[in-house]
Amino acid sequence: MRNTKYVKHWIFLTVIYMAALLAFSLKPVVREYEPSAIQEAAHNFLHVPAYVILTVLLIKIFMVQSRKLWERAAVLAFVLAFAYGLGIEFLQGLIPGRNPSLLDVVLNSIGAGIGILSTKRKKDIT
Repeated sequence: MRNTKYVKHWIFLTVIYMAALLAFSLKPVVREYEPSAIQEAAHNFLHVPAYVILTVLLIKIFMVQSRKLWERAAVLAFVLAFAYGLGIEFLQGLIPGRNPSLLDVVLNSIGAGIGILSTKRKKDIT
């Protein structure tokens, strides 16, 4: 393995990022008004860049072991990001004012895919 201190930094950053995603996603919503279509679209759009970032962070962690294993790192990062998003959607069903959404899962997956594509050009992102 290359530099374990380097890996620990990326793991720490990823865990903090995942905790922030979880905290924002599970915050109870008290709506005094119905959001407009533009507000709803903007909220939905934020899923894409959030999961681009998560997937890139996960790939960076997995790539530290070997730059030759990009494909394996990409698949593992996608599966983890997808499972994380799916888990959050499930938990949202337990939070007052929140509802699980298949659209959110799809947007999370699109973000994860874009994250993979953004690292494909630079397989040596670490």
